[in-house]
Parts: sequence; C-alpha cells; structure tokens
Amino acid sequence: MSTEYKGNIDEFKKKVKMLSPRQIEIVSVILLYDLNNNEIAASLYLAEKTVRSYISDIYKKVGVKKRVELVRLLKELYYYPIANFYSPSKSTIT
Repeated sequence: MSTEYKGNIDEFKKKVKMLSPRQIEIVSVILLYDLNNNEIAASLYLAEKTVRSYISDIYKKVGVKKRVELVRLLKELYYYPIANFYSPSKSTIT
C-alpha cells in the first residue's frame, strides 16, 4: 500500500485551506504533538469516535489515505495551519 500522494500539490494546498476551523485544530494538534486519536480527543474534550470521524473527513477532503501522508505533505510544504488559526490561550479557533 503506497502513501504517495497522487494529486497536484497546488490542489492539495487549496483543499487544506478549505478545512473547517475544527478540522484545522485537529490537523494542528497532529502536526505539533503527534498524538493518537485518544490523546487528541482528550486534549480537545471530544469523544474518540468524533475525532476519528473528523480525521476521516479530513483525509477525504484533502485526498490522502493515511495520517503519515497528510503530515509529510504539510511539512513538505512548510504549511502549518496552526500559525494562522490557533492561539495557545484559546480553547477554540475563532
């Protein structure tokens, strides 16, 4: 099973920018802290099932199949959505 992204990288970037604020928050936690779903759920006060659902939706939206693929592409592009949307003093994204 390949983790190679098969789409256009500019399209990937556009799709990432279309993520919802909550999806951006989850992607940010994955990028910064490398947490598993249970840990993400605890840190964001969500059920683990809800986190799995968000992550599945993120994968579909941006066209990837695995977390490692998502992280690799975002890091390769130096795209850290948290810098644009998240403040450590806030519990939600505005």
